[in-house]
Amino acid sequence: MNDRQKNTAFLKRLMLYEDSDTSRQLEERIRNEEKAERLILWALARVVFLAVLSPAGVYYSMFLLPDFLQHQSEFIPRFFLALSFASFISMAAFVGLWVHCRKVLNGHYNQCRDLVSAAFERSLKQVSTIPFPRHVQPVGEDARQNQTVDSEGNPTTQWQRAI
Repeated sequence: MNDRQKNTAFLKRLMLYEDSDTSRQLEERIRNEEKAERLILWALARVVFLAVLSPAGVYYSMFLLPDFLQHQSEFIPRFFLALSFASFISMAAFVGLWVHCRKVLNGHYNQCRDLVSAAFERSLKQVSTIPFPRHVQPVGEDARQNQTVDSEGNPTTQWQRAI
């Protein structure tokens, strides 16, 4: 799992704390965009495969077919060249579509961060502050632990220093 996927999973867990229509709609939009991104990457992988395979078909038809030069058949090389150009054009289109999808997803993630931070700020304002307990001066044997030595070498406590 890469860092982006970890951050996304963390944001989705934080979204569970905000139970509103806005958060549900945002979660649905994120889910739809992530599905679209997976489909685009799947199609891009297939187009890259065709782009790699088509030059191999051109070379095979030009150099390894025994009757290629005798029959002057140019259909197979032209087919593979057309497939190669079409796959490169499709690859450029899919990369552009993927970049657009990432921008939209990043915008949704920023909205999610804003929504979660606003929810936590609201919850922090609702929490009342609890005062810290007062420090009580120990009595008896425990009081010696707080003793210090004054300039003359006599042990003093915190109460004696204040006087």
